[in-house]
Amino acid sequence: MPTLPPQGDLVRDNDCPAHEGLKRERTTNIAFTIIATNSAALLGNKATGLSDFSFEAFEPVALYGKQAGENIVVRADSPYKSLEELLNASKAAPGTIKYGVSMGGGVYIASVIMDKEVGAKFNVVDTGDASNRLTALLGGHVDATSIPYSAAKEYIESGQLRSLGTLLSERSKLLPDIPSASEIYKNLSVDTFYVVLAPKGTDPAIVAKLNAAIQKVVKENPEYKTEVEKMNFQAPWVLGVDETKAELQKQLDHFMAFEQYLK
Repeated sequence: MPTLPPQGDLVRDNDCPAHEGLKRERTTNIAFTIIATNSAALLGNKATGLSDFSFEAFEPVALYGKQAGENIVVRADSPYKSLEELLNASKAAPGTIKYGVSMGGGVYIASVIMDKEVGAKFNVVDTGDASNRLTALLGGHVDATSIPYSAAKEYIESGQLRSLGTLLSERSKLLPDIPSASEIYKNLSVDTFYVVLAPKGTDPAIVAKLNAAIQKVVKENPEYKTEVEKMNFQAPWVLGVDETKAELQKQLDHFMAFEQYLK
């Protein structure tokens, strides 16, 4: 089971703009601990064996936002103009196209799905986090990789990189020209959603109250809307408690279908 900090703490592991809004909307006169993280890490860690627990070890409060989406990108001088061209080229010349990943993370899981589900045959290279993958791609050390759109945006717009598609299961409404890989390859998706979790056994009434506070921020706070659209290139989005549990289970099942290849 995971170790949680003392009651009353708010734990953040990234700089999603929603977290500041959530702090401002915290319910008063209730001591509680919540964790805000992303679903790809939470669920992917179990599928890869990095942890032996997932969302079931907590009380899910809400899925309350979507990442800009991991984009499969190549340099602008690359011969590959579409995802299909890239994957077909890897099949035609196995092991010759270097694809940068962070081992154990969501982009690694995506590379395994490309291999087992689509038949891609990349030379998968561990190049570290998004900034290191970006550097490796720009420097010619890898031929393709996956990078969050927010990190790749300026390079795409300046003509240095080309996006072949997003790993989100659906296109961002604010980025309608970037196709989803799953439009062509059904199971090729890695959704990265932001999730709030409470300790296992938390009173359902408190979970519901926390969800209501989050819903208020997402649906009514104009500052939050502006920041989410600017930083994540997504419209505000939030799910209720039961919907959150169902979506987390759906994502976990998707990852666990490839568990034998991830460990």
